[in-house]
Amino acid sequence: MSTEREEEGDLVSPSLSEALKKVGVTPEQLAQAGGSVLTSGPAYLVGSLAHGLGNRGSDIDVQVFTEEAERPSPPFLFFIGRTPVDVEHYPAAHVTDVTGELSAVTVSTAVGPMACGAAPASRELRSLTRWCTALPLREGSPALLDDGQRSLVAAHRRRSVLDALLERWMAAELLAAAGHDSPHAWRGCGRALLQLAAGTGDRLAIGGKWLVASVQRSGAAESLVSAAVRVRDGSEVAGLVAELGLPDLDPWSLCRFVPHPRSEEVRLGRERYVLSAHGALHGGTSDVPADAPDARGVDAAAAVEGIGAGLWAFEIDRAAVTAALDGGEER
Repeated sequence: MSTEREEEGDLVSPSLSEALKKVGVTPEQLAQAGGSVLTSGPAYLVGSLAHGLGNRGSDIDVQVFTEEAERPSPPFLFFIGRTPVDVEHYPAAHVTDVTGELSAVTVSTAVGPMACGAAPASRELRSLTRWCTALPLREGSPALLDDGQRSLVAAHRRRSVLDALLERWMAAELLAAAGHDSPHAWRGCGRALLQLAAGTGDRLAIGGKWLVASVQRSGAAESLVSAAVRVRDGSEVAGLVAELGLPDLDPWSLCRFVPHPRSEEVRLGRERYVLSAHGALHGGTSDVPADAPDARGVDAAAAVEGIGAGLWAFEIDRAAVTAALDGGEER
């Protein structure tokens, strides 16, 4: 088994031995404890340990790709001491199938290429992110993704984080416009900004509980980090977006309001109502707004009330965001 330490751009991928050492397990112990569960096809360590993150309390996450699996299987759980090992089995062609659906069009930005076109579902994007640093359990197993595919996944991950930032920014602006004091909404913007900063260049934008470690590893400017954790309004968010080298992004013009996708019109006799996403009946169709191409044209208080009632939603106009991004031509 390889003991070399590899670097993928600025993303450090530890050796299998180094990764498992964080939970006090050796590759040999893992192979012995897993037995035939790990031998029906190429097997890979994925997740936080393979990303070079993780700690003594982390799970060991393994994915096996085998001709015996017709569809992804529920995780198989066993323990090495007190350390949980989750093993998932996938069809042999699963990686090829998922990567084949990725849009290969990107646009250059100051923080690195960002994907255009259709966004992968969150489940697929999570899998793709894991595959970027997957470590084979057995010598001779091929890498799950090549360099070009890893770069493309990083571009999709980066775009996903930008879209999430715009959604949180829009939500915070909307609450503020409706007269609500919502520091938690601005904190969400700050976390999205930090994740974007941690995913510049060839790095993967890793968030969640590993956000702090990812930011520390990225070498992001201390002033940016300090400002992001204290952000309190839209002008501060805009300033940090500019500090990252991105263009002037206005969430009001890049988001649009639509009827909630889980709401629907229903008829009771001659009357028409709207069944909200929460299962409640509301008035007539006039209570549900039509698509609003300019978010500023919607009454903020009514929008907050409609979203809370499960009647409204807002979504990112991905084409408009792509058009707004600075840094060159699509390729």
